[in-house]
Amino acid sequence: MITFAANFSTFFQLLPIHMVVFFKKGATLITAVDTDHKLSDVEKQKLSWLFDGAKPLASTSVSGTFIGPRKEMITPWSTNAVEITQNMV
Repeated sequence: MITFAANFSTFFQLLPIHMVVFFKKGATLITAVDTDHKLSDVEKQKLSWLFDGAKPLASTSVSGTFIGPRKEMITPWSTNAVEITQNMV
């Protein structure tokens, strides 16, 4: 059983980091960004610009009722946003 635990721990160390960062503008607009790494301050500034001044939230979750596409759904806006962020200098 100890060998299994060690292997199990090693398995999780090999998994890529997965996190969601929330940006908020005003009282009702929240944008979620799915990322595979911790965002740098420069990346947060660029995304804040892209999201029209929305500020990153320190919390790792939000509560309430939300309306929007499911996270699995790819929209034309999300496709464009991904391409824009990949090309931002």
